[in-house]
Amino acid sequence: MVLGGFEDLKEQLSDLPFKTLSKGNIYRLHSLAGKKVVRSDIKWFTYEVWDDTADDFISAESPMEIVLEFENNKTVQFAIVDYQLDSNDEPMDFTFENGAEILISFEKRVEIQNG
Repeated sequence: MVLGGFEDLKEQLSDLPFKTLSKGNIYRLHSLAGKKVVRSDIKWFTYEVWDDTADDFISAESPMEIVLEFENNKTVQFAIVDYQLDSNDEPMDFTFENGAEILISFEKRVEIQNG
């Protein structure tokens, strides 16, 4: 599991089972280059935005989670999340949070609740 946005805590978090996102630790993403996507699952978040043309609020959608399965049976999950840390400093209670941190999870799908 990779979580981004921790640059200030990177040194303190280096022994934990999740990693901060950096150019040096995205090798798993590179390992999927050229592989065919055989299944995709996208969960959408619906919200309202002001439309000046309509002079009213309108519904808009944004992906909250994208899970891709590749021809080699590898999966990767992308989501924008917020979360809590348990007593062992491991992430838990993931919720979708627009503008928060990016989650990239390999081979393990993290359950994400609507915030």
